Order: sequence, then C-alpha cells, then structure tokens
Amino acid sequence: MSRIKMLLAGMVGIAIVCLFLAAPAAAQPAGWGDYDDAHQWHDAGWWWANNPQWVQKHHPTWWGDWDRDRVWRPASWWWDNDPDWVRQHHPEWWGDWDDDHVWRPADWWWRHRAKWVYRHHPEWWGAFYQGTWYPASWWVVNFPDWVRLYHPDWWGAYYQNTWYPASWWYANQPQYAADNYPDWWGSPYQGMWYPASWWYANQPQYVVQNHPDWWGDYDDDHVWRPAGWWARQNPQWVVVNHPDWWGDYDDDDDWRPAPWWWRHDPDWVRVNHPYWWGDYDQHRMWHPDSWWYMRDPRWAAEHHPDWYGDYDRDHRWRDIYWWGAHDPQFIQQRHPQWAYSMQQAIVHQQIQRERALQLAQLTERQQQQAIAANAALAQAAARVRVQQQQMQRQLVAMSQRQQRLQQQALQQAQARNLLNAQQLAALNAARQRAQLQAQIQQQRSLQAAQQAAQRAAEQRRQASINQRALQQNTAQQAAQERARQQALEAQHAAQLNAAAQQRARQQALEAQHAAQMNAAAQERARQQALQQQRAAQELAIQDRARQQALQAQRAAQLNAARERERQQAMQAQAQREAEVRAAHEAARHLPPNAAEQQRMLEQQQRMKQHMPPQSLNNLRRESQAVRAAAPPHMTAHPSMPHPAPMAHAAHPPAQHASRQQRSHPM
Repeated sequence: MSRIKMLLAGMVGIAIVCLFLAAPAAAQPAGWGDYDDAHQWHDAGWWWANNPQWVQKHHPTWWGDWDRDRVWRPASWWWDNDPDWVRQHHPEWWGDWDDDHVWRPADWWWRHRAKWVYRHHPEWWGAFYQGTWYPASWWVVNFPDWVRLYHPDWWGAYYQNTWYPASWWYANQPQYAADNYPDWWGSPYQGMWYPASWWYANQPQYVVQNHPDWWGDYDDDHVWRPAGWWARQNPQWVVVNHPDWWGDYDDDDDWRPAPWWWRHDPDWVRVNHPYWWGDYDQHRMWHPDSWWYMRDPRWAAEHHPDWYGDYDRDHRWRDIYWWGAHDPQFIQQRHPQWAYSMQQAIVHQQIQRERALQLAQLTERQQQQAIAANAALAQAAARVRVQQQQMQRQLVAMSQRQQRLQQQALQQAQARNLLNAQQLAALNAARQRAQLQAQIQQQRSLQAAQQAAQRAAEQRRQASINQRALQQNTAQQAAQERARQQALEAQHAAQLNAAAQQRARQQALEAQHAAQMNAAAQERARQQALQQQRAAQELAIQDRARQQALQAQRAAQLNAARERERQQAMQAQAQREAEVRAAHEAARHLPPNAAEQQRMLEQQQRMKQHMPPQSLNNLRRESQAVRAAAPPHMTAHPSMPHPAPMAHAAHPPAQHASRQQRSHPM
C-alpha cells in the first residue's frame, strides 16, 4: 500500500512539473513572430510582408524568403530543404545545426555557445546590444561610426540600400568584389566563400602555405583579426611587430592594405610608398613580396633582386623591414651588403612609430566620443577596450627592446664600417625627409579624421533627420496600417458574417436535405415493409393455395380411391349376389347335402376374414336370408359339419386384398 501511495505521489509531481514547463510554451506561440500594437501575434512571414523595415530594425536575424508557392519560410527550413540554394543566394544567413540536428541561427549560438563560435565561426560578425545579439548588418545601419572605429574587420558593402557581408558579395557579385575590395581576404570552401578569419580558425596551415598576404594575427582570445583591425585598434603594435603589413588611410579615414592601394591608386603608391614591394599576377591581382617568395621564389629573385629579405625559422620569407623590427643584427651578419638598406628600413620604422602614436591618440579620442553618450555601445566595446589596455602595457616593453636592438645594429654597422659617411648623411637626410613626410601624412590623416568626423556628424544629423522622417513615415504607415487593419477587420467581420449566414443557409439546406433524406428513408422503409408484407402475404396465399391444392389432390385421390373401392365392392357384391343367386338357384334344384353345406360354410368363414365390414355384413344378411329361406331339413344342425364353401368364393385375389388393406384405415 505504501508503494502505491509513493508511486501516485511521484506521478502527481511529474504532472505538476510538466504543467509548469508547458505553460510558457502555451503562452508564447512557436516560431519567429511578435505582437503588433493591438497585441495580436503575427509570425515572421506576416511581418516581412507587412513591415519589413520594422523587422530589419528589431529582428534582423529573422532570415528567410518566400518559396515558389509564395509561402514565407524561415532560414532553418531553407537550410534543411535546399542548402545549396542558401549557399548560393544567402550565405549571410549564419547558423548551424546543434547536437539534435536542429538548425539554429547565429544569435542562438552567440547566446549559448560563444566560445564555440569563436573557435569555428568567427566570420559570424556581430555583437550584443542591450542583451541581444545583432549581426553586422544591423550595426552598420544603426551605428556606422562605432563599426568603423571598433570593427573594420566586418567586411561588406551596400547593395540597393541594404548592407551585405563579403560572403554575400562573393556569392552574388564575385567579380565586383574582387575588383573593388581586394582587401576582403578569403577563399571558397565546399561551395561557400569564407573570410580569412574562418580559414585561420579551421585550416591555418593552408593560409600559411598559400596566402601569406592575408595579413593578421590572433588577439588575446585567440581570435584571428585582419591587419585593418589591428591598424585601427593599436597602430603602434602593428609598427613594432608587423612593419611588413603595408597600408595607409584613405579619404574616409579607413585603413587600406597595399593590395587595395595598388588596385585603386598605383601612382600614389609609387610616389608615397615605393617600398611596398610586390607585383601583379596573370589576373592583374597585386601580391606582396612574401606571397611571391612562397609561390615562385626563383621568379621573384630573378625579376626583383631589390626585394631584400630572408626566411625565418618557420621557413616563412620575411622582407628587410620585418627583420629590421625583429632581428636587425641577423641581417647585417648574414647579408652585410644590405646594411644601408637595413638602416633605411629602421629609420622608416621609427618615423612610422611616431606617426602611429599620434594615430592611436586620435583613434582613442574618436572611440571615446562614439561611446560616450551610449552606455550600451560602451558595454559592446568593453572587450576591445580591455585588449587595447593590455596591449598598450605590453607595447611599452616591446618598443624599448626594439629600439635597443636597432641602436645596437647601427653601432655594429658603424664599428664594422658597413656604413660610410655619405651613407650616414643620406640616412640623416632620409630621416628628415621621412619625418617631414610623416608630418605631412599625419596632417593628411588628421584632416581625413576631421573630415570623417564632420561627415560622421553630418551623417548623424542626416540620420537624425532620416530617423525623424522615418518615424513620421512609420507613424503614417502605422496609421495607414491601423486603418488598413481596421478595414481588413471590418471586411473580415463582413466576410465572417456572410460566411456565418452562408453557413446558416447551408445548415438549413443540409437540415432540409437531411429531413428529405430521412423522409425518403422512412418512405423507402415503409415501401420495403409493404413489399415484405405483400411478399409474405403472397407467400402465405401461395402456401395456402399449395396446401389447398395438396388437400384437393389428396381429397381427389381419396375420392378416387373410395370410388375405386366402391366400384370394386359393388362389383364384388354384384358378383357375390350373382353367385348367391346362382347358389340359391342350384340349391333349389339340388337335394340337400350336409357335406356340401359344411364346405360352403367354411368357405364363407374364410371369405369373412378377407372382406370389408360392409361386405361382411351383407354376406351375413345374405346367409341369414338363405337360412331363412331354406326348408327346415336344410338348416344345419350344430352338431353337423358345415358344408364345404363354394368353389367360386374360395379365391380372394391378392390385388383385392391389397386394396382392402390400403382402404381399411380410411
């Protein structure tokens, strides 16, 4: 009994838990959707059809499209049913399947498994804002300055007033992307284009062997960032560690690598950055010296002997600018003929370091201005700010060590007479020219930054105007939408009323039809009952007729049998009467004979046994009549023997006996 009570208690507890767990699911409809102003829930397809701007602003990860039947399907449906189509048309629908093979969008992964995203899909660009993860397209539209200052690694551009990431461009406009954005480093894999960050996370060895021109490095969280991100977040760190990441800022204050500049303004590069060594391939794509030495070192040495450099311990070719920052003494010992070029590279790096310091200060002011009035933006940038502070502390020691090594290399070159007075003078002049050029570039960068700030302010002002116009337009659209909804509701109510009336008419017709059908069924049942009754009556009549026919037949047979018996009896009687008359006649003429009488009596006795009762009675009457008519002397005495029976009465036929037996029961 106690076990039963425990089992019942456990079942009740499980039922209560199930009810609590099922309550939120019942309260919130399944799938993507939201409530309108009238607190009526609509799915994502309805919102995309009626208010796409609202979806893009509030729910940018409601990815999906209409199928051939004009039914809106979410991205999960498309990934499950037609993944090749998604890869070709919408690679920006970021997401993956979980352990239960349920496709989840990128925001779900960032909320539940952020570390997994960093390791496997760093190309799912986006960040959290007020507790919700939004993709890069949302950030570019709503906070473009913040994206430019904190995430220049989110590569993409606008198409028909919609911003798309680089993967979309390479899927839909690959030639345009390659021609205009050579700094969008990446390559296709299994039918989909992935940026360099994905390749460094999943196949880093492939990048080292095939794309040394994809400049970048890992941050403190082991997330690979391209050179443009590093140049924006910490330009001093780039100059100290990677002076071979050639690049400069454009008119929009965006850092562009050397391939971009050689693609868009090669004359400017030849004048301002002649040390950006590289060349064009057969597809007119410019690649730096490191790429050529990894692909075809013989061709590079033959056609560009002025590309000074050597291989490091990992067998990666580094130019003289990299060696000047990391190990200048190695080059002077191994290649003493490059001492002057090495010192030129060192001078150039020192000037770039001063410029980078000023750029870092300018970037920091811009970043602080971008997040000063928005705590949510500051929180979104907190991770980057922490990394900047950590790297800044490390940079001081790295910069001091580098300057010490470079100074030792210069002293060593002077001690070994690797530099003559003319070269030293040229170095000083180069230092002065480099400083002057750095100042010019700094002013240019400052002007570009100021212009960018002005443009940003103008953009913000225009965005504010556009926002107000959008709000007004949205309000008008909302009013129109409400009016349309009211009209639709009225129309829907009229339709419902008409449908209700139609249903009432249909129900009345159906009831009438049902009554008719019921009456017809009853009539059919009555007809069937009548038919069955008539059939029963006909059967009874037929049976009675048959019985009457049988009775008539039996009666006729009986009558015929009786008639035959009567005829036979009459014939027998007539015969007997004739015999009796003959006997009487003979008896009158013959003398009395006792023996003969005895024989006749015996014959009569035998005949009695075979005659019917009526014939027997007739015979008795005839015998009595004979005895009465006989003279007294002919009457048999009891002691005298009976006369012998007459010969003609001693042979009853078998047929006659059988007829008597058959007729006797009647």
